[in-house]
Amino acid sequence: MRLNDENMKKMMLLIFFGAVMLFVSLNFLDLLVYLLKLLSILTPFMVGFAIAFIFNGPMMWIERFLFEKPGWLKKIPLKIHRSISYILTLTGFTVLFTMILTYIIPQLYETIRVIVVEVQKPEHWNTLIAWIEGIIGENAMIEDWIFGLNINWVDIEKSIVAFFEQSWLEWLQNTFTFASSLLSGLTTIIIGFFFSVYALLQKEYVIRGLHKVVDAFFSKKSADKIYHVGTISNRIFSHFVYGQGVEAIILGAIFFVVLSLLNYPYVLLISVLIGVTALVPMVGAFIGMFFGFLLILIADPIKALWFILIFNVIGQIENNFIYPQVAGKASGLPSIWILLAITVGGTLFGVLGILLFIPLASVVYALFKEYVNYRLESKNL
Repeated sequence: MRLNDENMKKMMLLIFFGAVMLFVSLNFLDLLVYLLKLLSILTPFMVGFAIAFIFNGPMMWIERFLFEKPGWLKKIPLKIHRSISYILTLTGFTVLFTMILTYIIPQLYETIRVIVVEVQKPEHWNTLIAWIEGIIGENAMIEDWIFGLNINWVDIEKSIVAFFEQSWLEWLQNTFTFASSLLSGLTTIIIGFFFSVYALLQKEYVIRGLHKVVDAFFSKKSADKIYHVGTISNRIFSHFVYGQGVEAIILGAIFFVVLSLLNYPYVLLISVLIGVTALVPMVGAFIGMFFGFLLILIADPIKALWFILIFNVIGQIENNFIYPQVAGKASGLPSIWILLAITVGGTLFGVLGILLFIPLASVVYALFKEYVNYRLESKNL
């Protein structure tokens, strides 16, 4: 190999890459800790990005609807268009969020109160005891095993008292930890909110600045690749936000209609819970189903069992016919990768991580798919 300038560059790049990989392998755990700290620092901006992305669609629709049509609104200065559109969007989301909380919280409180009252009624326990005695009476082996147990109730009572005496300090510490986490979470949301306001009101300025940076530091070919990644990311994130939102509304409406026709209890509360939890793909609606099952179980156990069947039937219809039409499955991310994104994102950043990592994984998957197809075409395969 001749040592010309091109080969020297390749050798230097290879040596640098090898040195970096050696450094990473020797300091992997320390680098992982620093990476997690960096992600923690960037969490408020990730929250702000998520808020801005959710607000952007409705805000732009309001701006087009109000100010692009001929009329007296068109005479308002352009600088004020965005501010008015943002205020209307923020007002709409605030009213919607307040209405949901205003209804759900009192309903949940009343439901928990009814559950506590029902559990304390002696007839429920008498029925349960009679059912257990009936099962034991029909099985001599179980009966002999229970009567053969030598249980020292005094020692059990002492163990329970000792457990609570030793655990109150831990409980107190956990209480302070929870309060600290809650305060940190509120601070993150507040910082993220103000960041989202700046990003939405000045987004054209921010985008122009990013374009200047990319054009200044990258070649034309590399800049085009970066813009291509940005275009794909914007498309996938937009489809994800739109698809999950519309899917949640449709799913909640279907459950409301079906459960109302079948005369189920807590129809509106269950429908809202399923709709809200359905914003989290794959696992969200099942969380709503679980709480719905518990609510119905107190009022009518038979209907609670039928509710599981109803949920699965509606889920199959929604997954196979409604969601593909609403969201178009633009990302095409396989279920196994969605599950992986949910696990990683939820572990690192909770619900926010789940909502961000799924479209992020979809972007990586789409780009990798493009690259694989490019490689196959280059080999005429």
